[in-house]
Amino acid sequence: MTDSIDRTDAASDPLAPLVAALCAARGSGRTVSAAPLAGLAPRPDSAAGYRIQDAVAGQLGWWQERHRAGHWKAGAGDIQAMPSYAPLPPAGVWAGTPASPADATGQGFHLIGVEAEVALRLGRPVGPAEAAAIATADDLADWLDALCVSIELVDSRWDEGLAAPDALKLADLLCHGGLVLGEWQPYRPWVGHDWTQQACRLEVDGQEVAQGAGGHPCGSPLWVIPHWLRHATAGGGTLMAGTVVTTGAWLGVHFARPGQTLTVRFAGLGAASVRV
Repeated sequence: MTDSIDRTDAASDPLAPLVAALCAARGSGRTVSAAPLAGLAPRPDSAAGYRIQDAVAGQLGWWQERHRAGHWKAGAGDIQAMPSYAPLPPAGVWAGTPASPADATGQGFHLIGVEAEVALRLGRPVGPAEAAAIATADDLADWLDALCVSIELVDSRWDEGLAAPDALKLADLLCHGGLVLGEWQPYRPWVGHDWTQQACRLEVDGQEVAQGAGGHPCGSPLWVIPHWLRHATAGGGTLMAGTVVTTGAWLGVHFARPGQTLTVRFAGLGAASVRV
């Protein structure tokens, strides 16, 4: 990914201290305080938060070209809210049900937040022109090829955790800690599915701790996809076939302890599981 904050001008860029703090936190495995940096934080709806994401990815070498991230998270509090997005570092994406205990165990989580989600996969490349033409979820049938149950693990590089300013949480990849993907199944049988009746549940060590039906904050995990496609291709790049996006929490955020096994089940869709 292109580093959008020029390192030669880092001293003069007001965002450079935020980039440095996040890189240091990821490099050391320790959190840093957001308090001394809060005055530098951009507005939550500012493009600067995405510039920080790009710069951290560039400095840590997560990928080589802009928009080559293979996995993303996207979501919104409801359909009236502005969606937000984050490209995900490849080392924190784990596939299989259950995912290997070695995948997440020992990752040094500061928080272990758990979100039950649905992930979708592109079946064709999408560039800026294609993204602009995909206006609603009804336009997605020719572009998506698969979906699966996913678990978004929530973590933070800030001492303040989820109490950090919203702009700094955006810069920190929306508090991303890891992504667990269940088994893929074809998308087409789910075209027209009534997501408002979709049941899901979260289990910790085999015990149900949360359940609900129709719990997605936007009514459907598909709602955010057209918005994400336009965001992710805005710089002129192309999302490749096989790119995955997870689409928002159905049951809110629940917290787990190290050593526990987390399982998310969506009725008819499958499950995802991981030991943390």
